[in-house]
Amino acid sequence: MAPPATFVSSLDDACLQFCANVVSSANKTSNTPALSRVDVDVVLAPLQQWVQHHPSTDVKTGALMALWTVAVQFQLTDAQAADIAGCFVNELTGEMVGPEDVWIRACNGFNALCCRYPSVAGILQETESLDALVGLTALDSSPSVSKAASNCLAVLLTTSPEFHEQVLERGIISSSLAQFRKGDEAIVEGLIGVLRILLLDDRDGRVKRELQEQNGISALLPLLQATNEAILEHAIACLGVLAESPEARVELSDHGYLETSLKILSDGGNSASPVTETRAGRLPPLPQTDSRTSSKAGSRRASQIPLLSSNLDVVQTTLVSLATVLLECPHAQTRFYDLEGAAVLVDVYQSGMTGQLSSAQLASVCLSLCEGEDHASFLDQGGLEILTGLLHMDGGEAVSVLVCQCLEHLLNGSEPVVECAASNHTDVRSLVRHFANKGGSTQSTEVKAAASKTLKALERKTLADAQRQTESYDAKIKRLSALVDTL
Repeated sequence: MAPPATFVSSLDDACLQFCANVVSSANKTSNTPALSRVDVDVVLAPLQQWVQHHPSTDVKTGALMALWTVAVQFQLTDAQAADIAGCFVNELTGEMVGPEDVWIRACNGFNALCCRYPSVAGILQETESLDALVGLTALDSSPSVSKAASNCLAVLLTTSPEFHEQVLERGIISSSLAQFRKGDEAIVEGLIGVLRILLLDDRDGRVKRELQEQNGISALLPLLQATNEAILEHAIACLGVLAESPEARVELSDHGYLETSLKILSDGGNSASPVTETRAGRLPPLPQTDSRTSSKAGSRRASQIPLLSSNLDVVQTTLVSLATVLLECPHAQTRFYDLEGAAVLVDVYQSGMTGQLSSAQLASVCLSLCEGEDHASFLDQGGLEILTGLLHMDGGEAVSVLVCQCLEHLLNGSEPVVECAASNHTDVRSLVRHFANKGGSTQSTEVKAAASKTLKALERKTLADAQRQTESYDAKIKRLSALVDTL
């Protein structure tokens, strides 16, 4: 004979009250006495029993919440952590019955345990839960369940890199790209983080190959319009890794990556629509001078450039990504200059952000450009101001070496670098000689070596310029002599 409904209801209420008391005691949010280390063992037994066998999803959810709270608030033994992890994992492999909160609690609980006790991840090797976890990220899952599962995967892959290959084998790339194309930011945030982790550890190139085969760039580019800044940063970083392929650099420059990246830099790392006009019409130009280092960007007042309240993480990631996209890619560099990209870099430099973010990232973009052949556009858009300014700042070994390498490339070209700097009241020779002799504030031998190579390039250019002037003078004399002979 079944017990009366009122009896069952009262038992369920008692179970729920017990779960609530555990949560409040663990969180110390009520007058309930705080749980002691001994009490943890006492409460685990009924909570685990209810998660595994109780017919009420309300009680099951309440018990999962209580277990999650205990996992977060207490320093557990390995045995206790493994027992709780087993409860969460068992729920991942079961059929969804009733509210989806059960699976969400299970994902969040296992997530919390992996953060604190990475060894519990080993339980996934013994069950089908990894298949279930990846499966929960698919399109047919609800957004809240998919988000919880993807967040759990991100933590798992961070704390336990040995699972990378297994997650790839279970189709995480295809399910992620499908969600990216769907565009629900609540789901995308966790999955784009998963993809970034996989790409950063892509030792055999499998992740890049799968993304290329499944048109991954086309799925990632729309994420640059995301309002969620975590998504924006992860998407930029992923595209930057993919840009290590020469083909990907061309594809990115042809499909709006450069426009969007420059807009992000102009907006200080906050997501926005891509630029549709050169310089995006942000600031009116100030009166121009004749100096090529005081071009459109170089002559704008830094105080007017709204970058100080920027998202520095997004700006830094964008600069690193840009340096890769522009590397040895004339196609991308031409498009970049057409958009007056170097002038945007000057805006970033002038904004004062270089005192906060690593100037080496800005210098890296400049080096990708200076290694190219269009030095004239770099100078016309104010790039030399960045280089001389960073040297004056003496921001450390990495920055100084990069800047010296930039100047060496420029000096090996045909543009009047020294004259451009002089028109902006900068003596390049003295500045570089100082670093060649002293090594900068760090007294670095690498800085001395890089600056010495730049000085040699400067000497060669000086000699070449003098020889051209002599040849030009001689040619004029010959023309005059010929003219006299005809008279």
